[in-house]
Amino acid sequence: YNGILYNGIETGGINDWNGPTTMYLVGHSLGGGISEIVAANLHEWATDQKLKSHVQSFGVCSPGVLLSSAKFGFGVEALDKTSTSLLPR
Repeated sequence: YNGILYNGIETGGINDWNGPTTMYLVGHSLGGGISEIVAANLHEWATDQKLKSHVQSFGVCSPGVLLSSAKFGFGVEALDKTSTSLLPR
């Protein structure tokens, strides 16, 4: 899925943005977990590309994705920088 996502962002103009930009990804339940994984991957990709953009995810009632970092190819540090989990009490 990474190739499709990154190609869509490149053709969508994120590489043409010359200043700091922010992309927000939001999802509920499984969608929240996916938004956290995608944001962490995009953060590492943008860092490698030397882009000034920032990606932030908000997962509402999302499953934990910390242990998925090895499977989906992102570092735990990227997850810490990009994800916020909203859980009801």
